Amino acid sequence: DTRRKAASDFTRALMQHFGQTVTGIMEQHIAQYLSGYRSNPSQNWKQKDTAIYLLTSIAVGGSTQLHGVSSVNALIDVVQFFSENVFSDLQAGSGGDVNPILQVDAIKFLHTFRNQLTREQRLSGLPLLVQHLESGNYVICSYAAITIERILFMKAPNSTSQPLFSPEDVRPFAETILMACFRTIMSGGSPEKIAENDHLMKCVMRLIITSRQTLASVHAPILQQLTAILAEIAKNPSNPKFSQFVFESISALIRFVTEANASTLASFEQSLFGPFTTILQNDVAEFTPFVFQILAQMLEKQAGTELPETYLGLLPPLLMPTLWEQRGNVPALVRLFQSFLARGSQTIITNGQLDSIMGIYQRLISSRINDTYGFELLQSVFKSIPE
Repeated sequence: DTRRKAASDFTRALMQHFGQTVTGIMEQHIAQYLSGYRSNPSQNWKQKDTAIYLLTSIAVGGSTQLHGVSSVNALIDVVQFFSENVFSDLQAGSGGDVNPILQVDAIKFLHTFRNQLTREQRLSGLPLLVQHLESGNYVICSYAAITIERILFMKAPNSTSQPLFSPEDVRPFAETILMACFRTIMSGGSPEKIAENDHLMKCVMRLIITSRQTLASVHAPILQQLTAILAEIAKNPSNPKFSQFVFESISALIRFVTEANASTLASFEQSLFGPFTTILQNDVAEFTPFVFQILAQMLEKQAGTELPETYLGLLPPLLMPTLWEQRGNVPALVRLFQSFLARGSQTIITNGQLDSIMGIYQRLISSRINDTYGFELLQSVFKSIPE
């Protein structure tokens, strides 16, 4: 811990016993530091940095990592302090008169007190964070991505599942934020650098989940960017969190866009089959379970009961025993075969592939780890194969 952190902990300990007295004393110091900053902002930026940190120390009553600050000091007006001293730094672009440390402080303040700020303040702060997403400063762009994601994660009052912000709330700036994230991610150049900052990719995922069907009209460039990122990181997977957020973003985009317009499914298949085939041919073990799940998702959305030719070509290699030896593949493969059976059971019978599927079932039930998946596969056979 730093000396500043130790001083903050000591101040909070004093607040538990002498809250009103300590608050009064610290408010005098905060006012003094802010006054010093205003007299010469370029030289005295450290004084404002200290003031913000000190206010945070006495304002936070209780907090959790997931939901942020849950209670505040009743003697401190956090909303007013944000409006008067923090919001202007949030508005300032990179390379301006505001010190980068103060920009980080402003973003962190918005993140820390997101529960206490008004709904309008939170919403108005999101577009301002776009410029910080493309900052050359790693800390600034990371904090901006984390803050956007955490604000969009917030739930409506008295609800554990209803998001605070609707798709229409974020629609005006959703595409702008997504493209800013993509530009920053792809600026890494190499697969390892592209996948370095999983906070940016998590922000993309959360924005897609929040925007839902409103992305239908602009999904093409978003899909193009996600596909490009996937193709690059598949060359050398290095960050499991980043990879997971990429596939979750693709899956969410498929789900919501095809719900709004079923005809868009063909564009997803056209864009994704290329990188998916490369991943399967190169046996990228980290990605194959995700690929199988998304293939199953797209197959489930197919109209009719006939298997498209593009999926038929996948069946023979998927029946190879070696593919089922990797434990991580089993749940995704079972779901994919359930989709195959539901959409094209007659084709599977005609091609003589039912015996191979039953062989997979026998292999699965002989394992105590995978027997549940074996019975799920058998259940799909009974449902889909005519008597």
